[in-house]
Amino acid sequence: MARETFQETMNRLLLLVRAGYPVIYIVSHEEDRVLDGLARIVRVLSGEQRRDGLQVKGFVRWYQGTGLREVCNLEPVDAAEPRPWLSIPGFPDLPEETGRGGTTGEDALKLVRDADPNNFGALSDVVAVFFDLHPFLMMDKNTGISGSLVRPLRNAANRLRNYYNVHRTLPGQRYKTIVIVAPSAAGLSPELERDLIQIEFPLPEREELLGTLSGMLSAGRLTIAETPSAQELAAVCRDTAELPEYRSRLCELVAGAGCGLTLEDYRSGLNMFAVRKEPLSQRHIEDMLHLKSKAISSPALQYTPHVRVDLGGLDIVLDWIGVHRDAASSVEIRDLYHLPPPRGVMLLGVSGGGKSQLAKLVAKEFNLALLRLDVGALFGSYIGESEEKTRQALKLAEVLAPVVLWIDEIDKAFQGIGDGGDSGVSARVFGHFLTWLAEKEDSVFVVTTANDFRSMLKRFPELGRKGRFDEIFWMDLPGKAARQTIFRIYLQPEYEKQYFQLADGELDALAWQHGIPGLPKDGTPLDRFCWLLGDATFSEKLTGAEIEYAITNAKYLAYREGKPLLTVRHVITAVLAAKEQALYRSGSDSAKLLEEELLPKVEAAGWPRVH
Repeated sequence: MARETFQETMNRLLLLVRAGYPVIYIVSHEEDRVLDGLARIVRVLSGEQRRDGLQVKGFVRWYQGTGLREVCNLEPVDAAEPRPWLSIPGFPDLPEETGRGGTTGEDALKLVRDADPNNFGALSDVVAVFFDLHPFLMMDKNTGISGSLVRPLRNAANRLRNYYNVHRTLPGQRYKTIVIVAPSAAGLSPELERDLIQIEFPLPEREELLGTLSGMLSAGRLTIAETPSAQELAAVCRDTAELPEYRSRLCELVAGAGCGLTLEDYRSGLNMFAVRKEPLSQRHIEDMLHLKSKAISSPALQYTPHVRVDLGGLDIVLDWIGVHRDAASSVEIRDLYHLPPPRGVMLLGVSGGGKSQLAKLVAKEFNLALLRLDVGALFGSYIGESEEKTRQALKLAEVLAPVVLWIDEIDKAFQGIGDGGDSGVSARVFGHFLTWLAEKEDSVFVVTTANDFRSMLKRFPELGRKGRFDEIFWMDLPGKAARQTIFRIYLQPEYEKQYFQLADGELDALAWQHGIPGLPKDGTPLDRFCWLLGDATFSEKLTGAEIEYAITNAKYLAYREGKPLLTVRHVITAVLAAKEQALYRSGSDSAKLLEEELLPKVEAAGWPRVH
């Protein structure tokens, strides 16, 4: 769902202050950043009043035990033309302040409430920001008694409304606004519902994070390599990219990785990079993503660190990922080429075909955090709890965007939708998820995997329509070339460590023994052996997961015989055993169902079949 940006939130706050809303309750953990934003608003209002020949607007802040303190060096800003809020000066680094009394919260509220041009003139036209006030505005859950400052705040709100109605039309145009900043609105007394308006202050966005990073680069606290390696260039943008493009893309990725963090947490991450005294690189993107994982507060979202993923075949999907890679994480690329952000892909196919591994590869290639949505953790025992958990989890994913959101085996996660066994909770949760898929505007790239999609797409054909996903891929059994690559992926490390040794003579004998013509004469022994293993004689109908298991099983065969080396005999024995199990599986009812029902549906739908 669309969320208010920083610019929209600031515009809304300015409108609320101008419109005379007496009490604004801002939910945020970032006290200094909210104070900075409110200072920008006061500067703009003061600039307007100065143009009209009026006294500039006052700005005071209150903390528990310190009393009201007026900030006296907020220079007015003439913002006659609309401009970005980030370009307007905020709270001064060295504020000049004057005490105005009101040590306790109640006394401070009374001072603001009762101030008029004849007494306490500085408070008669002011934005008063209160911190530490929220504990006194809560309702005790056990007794139902409201906090001690609920009634004083309501009295102040009523007086401020009347004050606005009287003075806004007079020559002085004075009006007062109370702003309460608190980390949460949970438990707020219901008596205050009509007296204040709540606003969630957004976390810093890419532009603000980029500005912070640029400031550290300009100050020399961080540097970027002047001659990055080809590998580094390829990991960040393209191996043929020029230095300016590399610098711009790297900064954008680091800032994107910091989305979802508070500004102070992001600065702390950059400070850690500065302490290392290393040039900024792709490695720092990963470090920032790990920091982002600490911002995940929903048990239904699990951060999955990037891992190296080697896949055989799947060229169609890999080409698609390459085309959409930059657009998924770069606002500049999308703006330049007028591209909408990629929405996601659905991966269907047989178990062990590499769907989950591909989801991890997508996140790594996109340089984005990978969040796995645990659908089971969304369901609760109370009425409405499951729907609320779903809303919170999806909202958090949007806050942390850009990210890749991975839903594994969605066909099992929502199994039984509409059967009435859970009073329709699963259907409502799934319906909310469908709506979110269609309407989300944030850079949340969704990857879902499924084995048997029949029941879901039969009941909910809209799940598979364009607009919710960019593409649906059918992950078929690997072909011969893909099987050769997969065997090489799992045997290459053992071959390089000389744990697995091969001789050309035994490969020629193996090909002759099994009647496999055309064994290549060139290439390394490992290349020739993987060519043999990819033949249908050894690996027909094997999935990638089964090939991996076969190589693991071959090592255990060597161990059982007490052999310190892996031999061709061990590998062939394990692979043929895996093939026998695969052929047995292919004769099962589920496999026949795959051939007779699922694959015709795939072909009819026109989904790309990936080998």
